[in-house]
Amino acid sequence: MAKILVIEDEAELREGILVILSFENFTLLEASNGADGIEIAKRELPDLIVCDIMMPEVDGYQVLLRLRTHAPTATIPIIFLTALNTHTDTRYGMELGAEDYLTKPFRSHELVNAIRVQLRKQALISDLAMQQLNDLREQVLYSMPHEFRTPLVGIMGYAELLAMEANSITPEEISSFANTIFGSATRLQHLLENYIFYTQLRLLHMDPDRLTGLRRNTVQHPQEIIRAQIQQLFERTDRFQDIECVLMDHAVLHMAQPYLEKLIAELVDNAVKFSEKETPIKVSLQLANSHYAIDVQDCGRGMSPDQIARIGALQQFDRKTYEQQGSGMGLAIVKQIVELHQGEIRITSAPNQGTTVSIRLD
Repeated sequence: MAKILVIEDEAELREGILVILSFENFTLLEASNGADGIEIAKRELPDLIVCDIMMPEVDGYQVLLRLRTHAPTATIPIIFLTALNTHTDTRYGMELGAEDYLTKPFRSHELVNAIRVQLRKQALISDLAMQQLNDLREQVLYSMPHEFRTPLVGIMGYAELLAMEANSITPEEISSFANTIFGSATRLQHLLENYIFYTQLRLLHMDPDRLTGLRRNTVQHPQEIIRAQIQQLFERTDRFQDIECVLMDHAVLHMAQPYLEKLIAELVDNAVKFSEKETPIKVSLQLANSHYAIDVQDCGRGMSPDQIARIGALQQFDRKTYEQQGSGMGLAIVKQIVELHQGEIRITSAPNQGTTVSIRLD
């Protein structure tokens, strides 16, 4: 049963609205002014608010603005009631986030229909959000067991050897076993961090306030961030001689630094992982048609069109043919970061020829 809050300073009109809605089996709340309406909305969290615009002290616009800045009430739909009937007033309310307008005087069926339309819309949004959460849960749970099991097998196997053969193995073997355990543990740590990071990115899509704040961030010298990430990765993989960087100065990207670091780290890591040593990898940051373009190109084994279409499915490709160290999550994370920042990602690739990942950002 939907809970409706009616905020109206004219007692006779407020009572009339409550009578109309009482026949629709709604749970009804009322407030005689904007300030009380805000407090009731925060306390009761109604499913929908019917609010007059022209009220003393705290008008309908102020009610909307205050509720939109309070996370628990930010998505409650609001239908404005107004004696005004100008395009400017209607446009202003819509820009603030009102869902609908009814001009006084209105008929009872107009009010009821407007409310039911918004409640159906909210139900669809809730169902979609639940489906997205279920899809995310299935994606993670589907790919997690195998990827976690592989490094765990290495850790447990070599740890068992150390425990059972402690009196007979040589110092060189101990060192080798320890390095293998450390490598598997590092891989497991990276997997865990990526799963958490990916989940946080998916959940950000459902949080408009955090998403708006995220897009306000900027990186003033992205070329320095890119160089630092490349330096770290190639020192670990001993492929620094394979890298070619073409990075413009004076760029400003609308992205928080940790997201840029993660984007570059995953793109370059993939290029290293899926190409042979002594084959070139090119990373560039350029200005293209008023957008910043980040391109990472390798000469590795490439991808088919079907594999490119399945980016984001959290799976590796050609597992039976190639030995891979990863969950297939790197490009899925990159895709999520780019989409969150309203950018574009394009992947061009051909099997056994190489892959270029091109990203366009403001």
